[in-house]
Amino acid sequence: MVDRTALRELLTSEPATFAAAATEYVASVEPYKSFDPDAVPVPTDELLDRERRLLWKAWVLDDAPFGVVLSGAAYEDNPILYANRYFRELSGYDLDALVGENPRFLQGPDTEPDPLERLHEALRTWEPATVELWNYRQDGERFRNRVSLVPVPDDAGTVTHWFGIQERLDG
Repeated sequence: MVDRTALRELLTSEPATFAAAATEYVASVEPYKSFDPDAVPVPTDELLDRERRLLWKAWVLDDAPFGVVLSGAAYEDNPILYANRYFRELSGYDLDALVGENPRFLQGPDTEPDPLERLHEALRTWEPATVELWNYRQDGERFRNRVSLVPVPDDAGTVTHWFGIQERLDG
């Protein structure tokens, strides 16, 4: 099980702190300076340095044993900017299909309203949240998922991005 508090702190830390601690989840961490944002599809060619750092974090965690999704709250409808390999395998979607979509497209007939309301409240209030709910893979198979939202504020305190942490549960 993922220590979500430690992971929340890690995802919102500065690159040097992140690099030192991320090796708990992955074998090695490439230095931020080596990151080429062209290696991941994003909806804009004009990335701020801050956005490059966030993409780098998600990219570094590509082989982590839990799902990591970066979405852009500052963009219309909070689209997915990057999803790591675990999340792509969990959902059955490739990266090209995920980028630009709002994560709600994984919901289906058995997705419970109470956890969804908790997630919507977290998005409205810019607070972290963790819920368990049913989601659906691309092939229609439902899966039980623990989802944590991690708000990423800018220097002024405005949430501009969200990290989503996912873990498949038995059931």
